[in-house]
Amino acid sequence: AVIHSRNDLFYQSRVLSFPLMLKGPLGESYQAGSLIEAGVYFDLLTRIWGTPIILQSAVQGEEYAVACLTDQRSEAVGIVAMKKIIQDDGGTTWAGVTVQEQELTKIARHLIKHFEWIGPMEIEFIKETVSGRYYLIEINNRFPAWIYLATQAGQNMPLAYLQLALGK
Repeated sequence: AVIHSRNDLFYQSRVLSFPLMLKGPLGESYQAGSLIEAGVYFDLLTRIWGTPIILQSAVQGEEYAVACLTDQRSEAVGIVAMKKIIQDDGGTTWAGVTVQEQELTKIARHLIKHFEWIGPMEIEFIKETVSGRYYLIEINNRFPAWIYLATQAGQNMPLAYLQLALGK
């Protein structure tokens, strides 16, 4: 849910289940185990980032990310999926390993077409432990910090992006 006020928070917390994730519009996120805790994080995020705040039920599982590059027709020039292995306290990935997850690639291609995306893109997911279902965390309109891993996997997307920009 996208919320703008404490009233929205109160209403949506009755619809969604705890623990809840609260995310700022441009960055930062917190997990809240109660309405009181969610209120504290809501106030903190709105003071720093303003509104709206994204509110969602927390999903327990392993985190993945997909780096993508698309051409002018929103056709994938490169797609590399990565499983996050080590993250710092702020959620920045420090180590990961490339994976061949067909479901992630399928979802990425669907999102690319849906948004008619052109250029670099990072899509982040959590694969729920219990169901094995992928949940979208966020989409970033840039290459990820870990893009060199894609190059090591045989897809030099920054070079391909430059070539696309040069009309090649």
